[in-house]
Amino acid sequence: MDGQNVCYIHGGKSPQALKKAEERMRDLVHPALSSLQRQIDKDEFAPVKYVLDWAGFREQTTGSDNTVNVTITFDRADTPLSLPDAD
Repeated sequence: MDGQNVCYIHGGKSPQALKKAEERMRDLVHPALSSLQRQIDKDEFAPVKYVLDWAGFREQTTGSDNTVNVTITFDRADTPLSLPDAD
């Protein structure tokens, strides 16, 4: 299971395991963003940019200063942990 070393059969679906997995995954967000920034700064995405440009996904510049507006959405970054109901 995501963020765990066990499967759901061996305790991965227990509330405490789900909570700890959520914490582990959240702790990885900032290091992942830092790694992405280093790769962008070193221009390690030139092959990816080439393919996306060829496919029509070109960067759009605005204004005379050639700034590029980028929006990044994290669909799980602020999602509260939903634990199963204990009966």
